[in-house]
Amino acid sequence: MKKTISLILTVFVFVFTAVNVQANEENERAWLYMNELRGLLENSEVWEKSEPISRAEVAYILAQLAEEAPQSTINYMDVDHAHPYYNEIIQLSNLGIFTGYGDQTFRPDGHLSRAEMAKVIVQFFHLNAELKTPTFKDVPPNAWFYDDVEKLTALRITNGTSTAMFSPHATVTKEQIALFIYRIKNSEGLTHSEKPTISLANYKVLAGNGYGFKNGESTQALFRFPQGIVKVDHTYLVADSENNMIRALQGNTVTTYAGNGFFFDATQRPASYLKDGALNEALFQNPTNIVVAKDRTLFVADSENHVIRKITPAGEVTTYAGTGAAGLVDGKVNEVAFYMPQGLALADDGTLYVADTLNHVIRKIKDGQVTTLTNSDLRVVDIAENYSEIAGSYRDGAISKAQFNEPTSIVLDPAGNLYVSDSGNHVIRYVNFSTNEVSTFAGKFMDNGMYGKPGMQDGRAPASTFNYPSGLALVQTGELLVADRANNAIRLISNEVVSTISVAEHQPTALLIDGDKLMVVQSGTSQIGQYTLMKGAK
Repeated sequence: MKKTISLILTVFVFVFTAVNVQANEENERAWLYMNELRGLLENSEVWEKSEPISRAEVAYILAQLAEEAPQSTINYMDVDHAHPYYNEIIQLSNLGIFTGYGDQTFRPDGHLSRAEMAKVIVQFFHLNAELKTPTFKDVPPNAWFYDDVEKLTALRITNGTSTAMFSPHATVTKEQIALFIYRIKNSEGLTHSEKPTISLANYKVLAGNGYGFKNGESTQALFRFPQGIVKVDHTYLVADSENNMIRALQGNTVTTYAGNGFFFDATQRPASYLKDGALNEALFQNPTNIVVAKDRTLFVADSENHVIRKITPAGEVTTYAGTGAAGLVDGKVNEVAFYMPQGLALADDGTLYVADTLNHVIRKIKDGQVTTLTNSDLRVVDIAENYSEIAGSYRDGAISKAQFNEPTSIVLDPAGNLYVSDSGNHVIRYVNFSTNEVSTFAGKFMDNGMYGKPGMQDGRAPASTFNYPSGLALVQTGELLVADRANNAIRLISNEVVSTISVAEHQPTALLIDGDKLMVVQSGTSQIGQYTLMKGAK
């Protein structure tokens, strides 16, 4: 049990500490790109990242990307031929990106506000996007910069300075302008057919108001690290993992669907056991995923109990597979062992596939038998002196030889094949049962010790990068949506191209498509939210 807890904590610590890694990497790449534009490969004439950028400096940077402009007789009283950025200021003025002031000055040393930055960038890059309801409290619809700010937000160039504030009158730092330009340029170069085929709009919180336990009105309800979601009739069922319960969201009310109370362990986290019985008597321990059969039978990955549970339509909870002991044992369902199973996918013929996370394998349950489909050989990784951990690995090829590292989520496609979030390797894998092969569907594996190396790179699927991808949802038209958990993002894989379509999440762990809606479980905020799925890029 101590080893189980140790490895579980390792998983959670890895995810939480990885949240900001990719943001820092993106900032560094953006800063390098800025210096390349300035021609400073050796970084001479160092700019301080936190310094406000001046109007003249912005003109200089954009001029490196600008088309040639006709000569003109524009004269600014405070910008003569001796000014180091004279040519760039005139060029950007001729292009209509910058205008002077009524007193015939340009004010080259004046700092650019965030509102001015929005207008300059939108005009320079000819950005366009479908506007939605106002995003920020401090950007009213009648503001002269409203359209520009909304376009930048819709295109995910910026999320504002907080959830509800843009701070239009704050100055822009050199690091910020580098990031904005980098994000725009990083999204260019794709053909029209490679642009995102789906976008998200109209986000709203359906349930959850923070970490804890509380039933009642949905937006005031409390969850503890929810991780899975499924819809049964008109009710959403949520695997409320750290409350050790299955919660129900129906209309605007949250109730407890299955699980009966809890006590707190030494870490003040709710603790529980393995107990079958009626809905209000059964006990779970860290349920993470739920799937529903055609007859409304539910299967639950009861992760820390190391079993798969079954809930009948009549409300009886039983242990479907596993003994409760952690391990890797195949055979009859009442004799087998799992190790922190998380992902579930149910085929039309009743076959239940399991992402057995800390065994680092994909399992199959059919006709009362459990079999391991993929290679179960594990690595011993030295973490520190006299301390090592067991880890998965990475290998494509024949299913029986393929290797995974902490697979957490799986989903079946119409052909009966599996997409797998190979979370520890930071890639999306594809298990093709017709060819008996496992391949890497998206993401670039880079060895980095116990785990792969994370990233957040859009573009062609083989060159893209993820950061502990988790929940998956397959659109009817073939696109795959990924809850890129430690990147706090939702990614889209379409036409063998990866696109980031939202960076407004906090630890998204599960996705569910419900008609034209996308349900998102955000573990970081303990909330369940909803987007409208839109065809085409914004």
